Amino acid sequence: MRQGKPVPNLFINFEPDKGRPSWAQADANGRFTLKYDDKNDGALVANHTVWVLWRPANAKEEMVELGFEKGKTNKPADLKEITKKFGSKAKSPLKIQISKPESNLELKLD
Repeated sequence: MRQGKPVPNLFINFEPDKGRPSWAQADANGRFTLKYDDKNDGALVANHTVWVLWRPANAKEEMVELGFEKGKTNKPADLKEITKKFGSKAKSPLKIQISKPESNLELKLD
């Protein structure tokens, strides 16, 4: 969420202090399910640094982004500000403690 609105198509990374990271692709409504590996959802019980990237939702959006086709994408207007602050593990101030299963975790990217 950014300024109370969902941010679609973000690729979300949860990186623990030690151990294997988890990831997710947010849908058009900003909802996501973390993946630990091909068979398991979720994240390690640990402190995590959360960082994000934007990815096109489909092949057509990717072609538009690369300049091979004309059209529009669902890229957030303020993506530059989001990735400036949260676009890498080294820069992101977003830290989340995972201590138990969570079904409605909300990330605030303000």
